[in-house]
Formats: sequence, C-alpha cells, structure tokens
Amino acid sequence: MTLKPTEVLVLDQDALNAVSAAVTDANWFEAGFPWPDGASGIRRVVRGRVVYLLSSKADLDSRLLIISGGDDGPLNAPDPQYVFDRIVHVALSTFENNVAVPLSWKSYNLDSLFSIYAYPHSLQSANRVYFDRNPDGQDHVFAYGITDSKNFDDVQPNLADVRSAIGGLIEALIAEAPSAGSDGGSFGIVLARPDGNTIVGAATLEEWYAKKLTAQQRAFVDKGYAEPVRLKGAAGTGKTLSMAVKCLRDLLAAEDAGEAKKFAFLTHSASIAHDTLKSIFDALDPMGRWRRPKHASLWIGSLYEYAQTLLRYDEKGLEPLSVDGREGRLFQALLVSDALSELRANTRFKLSVLGKCSDKFQSLFATADESSRFTYELMNEIACVIDAENIRLGNAHSAKYLSGNREQWQMPLLNEFDRRAVLDVHDVYRRFLEKSGVLSMDQMVADLNRYLDSHEWSRLCDTSGFDAIFVDELHFFNRAERMIFHGLFRSSAKADGKMPLFMSYDLKQSPADSFLGGGSSESAATFFQRLKAGESQLVELTEVFRSTPEIAAFLSDLDAAFPALDLENEWGLYSGKSDQTTGPKPIVREYQNSVDLLDDVFSRACKDAQELGGRHVAVLCMNEGLYNRYLNVGRIEGKYVELSGRDQVGELKYAGKRRCVFSMPEYVAGLQFKVVYLIHVDRAEIDLEDGGIGPRRRFVSKCYLGASRAAEKLEIASSKDRGGKADIVDRPIDRGSAVLG
Repeated sequence: MTLKPTEVLVLDQDALNAVSAAVTDANWFEAGFPWPDGASGIRRVVRGRVVYLLSSKADLDSRLLIISGGDDGPLNAPDPQYVFDRIVHVALSTFENNVAVPLSWKSYNLDSLFSIYAYPHSLQSANRVYFDRNPDGQDHVFAYGITDSKNFDDVQPNLADVRSAIGGLIEALIAEAPSAGSDGGSFGIVLARPDGNTIVGAATLEEWYAKKLTAQQRAFVDKGYAEPVRLKGAAGTGKTLSMAVKCLRDLLAAEDAGEAKKFAFLTHSASIAHDTLKSIFDALDPMGRWRRPKHASLWIGSLYEYAQTLLRYDEKGLEPLSVDGREGRLFQALLVSDALSELRANTRFKLSVLGKCSDKFQSLFATADESSRFTYELMNEIACVIDAENIRLGNAHSAKYLSGNREQWQMPLLNEFDRRAVLDVHDVYRRFLEKSGVLSMDQMVADLNRYLDSHEWSRLCDTSGFDAIFVDELHFFNRAERMIFHGLFRSSAKADGKMPLFMSYDLKQSPADSFLGGGSSESAATFFQRLKAGESQLVELTEVFRSTPEIAAFLSDLDAAFPALDLENEWGLYSGKSDQTTGPKPIVREYQNSVDLLDDVFSRACKDAQELGGRHVAVLCMNEGLYNRYLNVGRIEGKYVELSGRDQVGELKYAGKRRCVFSMPEYVAGLQFKVVYLIHVDRAEIDLEDGGIGPRRRFVSKCYLGASRAAEKLEIASSKDRGGKADIVDRPIDRGSAVLG
C-alpha cells in the first residue's frame, strides 16, 4: 500500500475518541480516510494536501493530531490499522491526564520527541513509530515516521506537513463537508460501538438515574459523603455501572455548583480503566463534560498509574514493571520463580539455609514454579511484609523479621531458617528487578505508603488530595494496597475519621489470595477495618443483568463448591437473580484428550464468531501452562485473537467474524461476552495432595470468574487425560443447572 503524498491526516482532540472505537482495514487508508456522512458528529474536509476529520467542537484553539503522509509516513506500513490505533492512543495520552501509554509499548523520550513499538507483540515486529509532541513549537502531536531504529536521528520530521495542517485549519472549519456516502464500512471503516455503549445502551446519565437504576443501585447512588460505602454484588449485577453513575453524577453536580471538588476512580487494571470505564463515562455523558470540567476534577486510572504520577517516576528516570495490577503480578511471579530456580542450584544456600528449613518448606521450595500456591504466598509475603516494612537481607529490620512473632494471616514459616530462606529469595528477586531497571508493583506501593506519611504530603494533601475516592474491584487489591486509600484524602474529607470511600467488590471473583494478605482467613470486620476509613455502610446488589437465568443458576450451584472462609456475611451464598431472557443450560463436555478438546472447542467458537462477531465469543483456559503452550499450536492458528495482557483489550475489535477471543479468566475480569467456552476445568487442576483450602478456593474462584463472563451461552470442557471433569461441576449437574454434552 502506498498513500498519496498529499494525504496528511488531521484530527482534533474530540474526534479522537470517536475514531479510537472504529474498526479500520487497509482499504480505509488507501481510499484517503473516507468518513460516513455526519457519523459521530465528525466532518471530513479536504484542503490542499490535508484531510481533516473534525468534531463539532473543533475550533482554532483545538489541539490536533497530525499524521504525516506519503512514502515516509507512519501509516505507509503493513497492517496500518494497528499503527493508527497506537498513534491515536498516544495523542489521547498527551491531551488527557487519564490516559497512559502501556509499558509493553516500550516508549522512549528525548525532549518533545517520543517513540513506541508500532505493533502488538503478537505481530512480532520491531518497527517503531515516531512523534513530536511540540512540533514547530505548537501544542499538538505530530506522528511523522516509522522504522526499526531506536535512534531519533534516523527519522527526521517533515515539519512542512505540520505547517500545512495548521495553515489550512481555518478554511476547514468554515467549509462544508462534501458527501462521502452513508456506508463507511464500504470504505474500510466501521464505527463500532465502544464497550461503554454496550453496557450503558442509549440512555444518558439522567435517564439511568431517573428510570433504569434498580432500587438497590439507586440507594447506592444516593449515598452521601459522611462515611465509606461498600457495594457488594455477584458478577453481572451492575457494580461498575452503579459506581460510574454515582461518580459522574456527583462530579457534574460539583461542576454545576462551581465547587473545586476532586474525585478519583481507582482500578486494579489500567486497561479496564481506560478502555472500558472511560467509554462508560462517554456513553453516559455524550457531551463529554466530564473530560474537561472547569471547576471539579476527576482522575481515572490504576492505583499503580497514580503512584507513578504522584511519585514522578518519569522525571526521575524510573520505570515500573507495569502499571496494570494483573500483568504486574504475573511478571513478578515469573521473577520469583526464577529466583527459586537460581537458589535451588546454589550449593551454599542449600547447605547453610534450605537444609535447616522445615520439611514442609523444603518440599514446597523444591517443586514451586510461577503458578504454584507457594510462589503466590511468597509474593504476598514480599508485598505485605518485606517490601512494605523495608526489610532487606542483613539490614536492621531483618533481625526482627527472623525472630519476631508472626500474625495469623501471614505465610506459615515454622522456624527462623524458613524466614531466612524467604529473605534469600527476596534478595535474588530484587537483584533481578534492578538488573532489568524496573520497580516492582510492591516497591511502588511501599514507596507510596511511605510518601503518604511524609511531611511533604502533609503539606500537599489539601491541594492534591481527593474529596471522594471510588475503588472498583476491591477484591483484587492486597492488604498493603488497601491501606493506601485513606491516605489519599484531603484533610477536610477525613476530619471526623470517616472518609467518602466508595468500594465495589465480590470476593469470590478473586482467583488469588491477595485480598487476604496470605493464604489464611480473617474476619470481615478486620478486613474492612484495615482500610482505616471508618465504619462503612453496605449496599448489596442481587439482580443480575449480564447472564441468563440458566447461567445464574449454574453460578449459584457452583457457589456451593467454595470452601468456607471466616468472612462472616461477606462470604455468603450466591444471591444473584437474573432479569434476562432465558437461554440454553450450560453444557459440561468431557473429551478423550486435550487435542480433541482443542479441535472441537475452537471449531464451535469460530462458528459462534461468524454469527455473533468474534469479540463476543471467548475461549478461556483455566491452566496457564497449557494456555501458553496453545498459543504456539499450529492447529488453532488464525482462529483467535490473543488476549494475554490487559493492554490488549482495545485490540478485541479486530476479532472480526472468523476469530474468537482466546484468553484466561484473570485477563478478562471486567469484560463480558455473549458466549464463553471455559476449557480445562479438569480434576488435575486441584492439587489434592496439598490438603489445604487455598488451591481449591483459587480454582473455584477462577472458574466462577470465567463462567460469569458469559451472557447467553456457557460451555465447560475437560479432558480425560487430565482426570476428566473437576468435582466442582458435579453439584450443578446433579441439580440440573448444567447438562452433560
């Protein structure tokens, strides 16, 4: 493909949000960026050598994205749709405070110059796209080249494109847009509905508040700011939507009143914050008032993005391992596993330390890998004790750690050598981080906790702190992370010890034990007391909007497989009741072997994708090792869009009609699909020799999380060569909420 040299593309800031949701292919770029008449309030105007896509809000003061055209332009490349999506994202991250560039894009900065990887990792390309975020001294974003070099000197911007774009803007603003036809899809572009529209529908904020909220949701939205509020509900009960309605409604009320209130909406996943939550806000507020308020303010993103912003890591040349909670934890698990492997080969360590550890510790140490319970308990120990308390092998704090009393919730370490071995693991793990030049999630959280106790923050909190904080998916945050929230408030918001902290959660959706701080239980009172935000009120949602009654019945019966934990009423029985139309009962299928399972499931999933669209059909694998292996299996190549990181959520729109989504339950938390195939719900997934409730609870949680993503159809698959179906589906089968296929 070769673009015409005249085709410089210009979009104003408000047009970017509509364009970011569109699905494009090579035809759109070849045809000169046609646009359906009047779609999304955007006009296409051509002036000289420039094509403008301008929103109704565009004016001479609008900030612009300018994309250089011609042979050297960044869109003159294979698969330009992926490059274009990333260019739009970078522009949004420049124009808006609440959009971050994913760490996996490997950005480089040199003054106003900026570059990122041009393609997703799955396309295996080393090409980079180049930007100037202050071209010719103008407050715009200029995307000007693509190459496999990391050297900015190798790609020179053509500033004539910038001058042409700015020079022709006034004529473009007053010009009448020529007709481009009504069917933009025929030109290679489909204006897809953003995820937020799928969740919200056509109703606006006030229509939701006045007519569509249930009595339970309305009760939550009407809560005042005198104390914390907990919003509890099973999957699909509309927790995130209720949180969004309350946050947005209160934000706009403060804006209308001219009040300089500051709101924060914190998530565990950066991608869910930016790809899903923001599109919900856009759907509720089509005029986009929430994006640029004059008085009140809103910060949206992951807790780790906020830590990066507040601690100014960019200015200090420090790089986080990730700013997405789930992705970061997986990376850390790999590093801890590597540390275990190195120490297993260290003769000195084996003789002087490991050989003196308890028998149980030695046994677990010998077999642990990145997905084992022991590794995750080590990660919790590092997160909530070692990094949180700044303990290092050999420092003053380590002596107390080795000999001091341990709390019930902490990882069971039976003697001093067990603890010394953990410090050795942490020492090697920390060395791996330093060698990679990154900060771990736990180091960021520990730094943020310490900063919030500093004299500097005590002076700044009244100007930089928040009046209200919304926390989505509280169940994904560990003990150390939950202790941060109370420190982020302004003094005026916590004067009486009760802070306006609004939290949504469903503890059973957490496949890890991070919410407990370790593998053991604690009381519900202690769980919420550690938030240090004051006694909280509870609102519980029981009406399910996502799933059919048949899937809700399956989840209710699956609920009985959860081991009991001492979380009092927080760990009660599933209470969701569906208001959706009926559908087929979930099917449980057993296959002779994993190959038969893989062939049949992907054949079925691709047929569903042809009918419903690929982004609405997901195959979710329960076993991480098998998932990673299947990504390299030729027999299913071309049948799926991989989702193995939260930063890939935006790419689901390219699933098309021939490919389904292939992922794991942990990666799709917060998303929904019409059809879900949950594979390898195998007996072998539960470690029967462990004897504890931890592995079983995590396995049931993962199954519950994956199954609850399904809206209309759910199939459970297991393989006889891995023990056949797990016993957790026996009750649903016996009670008739699932059938054998």
